[in-house]
Amino acid sequence: MNLRDDIRYYEVTSALPTELIKTSREYKSLAILKYSFPERFSKLHKSEAPDLQASDGSLAVEVTWGGSQQDELISGESLKYTHATTKAEKERILQKIRKNGGNRDDVSTSYPVGTSEGDKKNVIGAFRKKLKKVDKYRQSFQRIGLAILIDTPSLLFDDSRWGEWLSDIINKKCFSGTA
Repeated sequence: MNLRDDIRYYEVTSALPTELIKTSREYKSLAILKYSFPERFSKLHKSEAPDLQASDGSLAVEVTWGGSQQDELISGESLKYTHATTKAEKERILQKIRKNGGNRDDVSTSYPVGTSEGDKKNVIGAFRKKLKKVDKYRQSFQRIGLAILIDTPSLLFDDSRWGEWLSDIINKKCFSGTA
């Protein structure tokens, strides 16, 4: 797997740009798929629209984030805290982290405790959001997949119903609102 030089040699001196976070998630998904199912995903490479593609048009995978926006914000602010140079700047950032349910000290960051229902809502929301985008790729690829990443799942609910929930969304039974 070839990493772009701007990713391989990125010097972290401030919060990562959104585009770099997105790209790193795409590479992470590619690595997971190739490692976990090498015979099925060996032809995939990092691309754009869709994010992962087989050159022969047999397969494409769109990658998306299924975590909470709150955790995303805390993570970004935590990195800013690490590089803050003044006490006032650190305090301003710390207030923003705390306002979103997290906390930060000089060593670590804590996040609000996730719930299985909250994680379910985030993953289903990510699925809904990408559904139309994935549909438009069907003309160019034989098979289309969707990889939904979540860093700290608290998915403690019965996962045997995932297929049912996602099928309901696809069949437009619950395309808006909660499943």
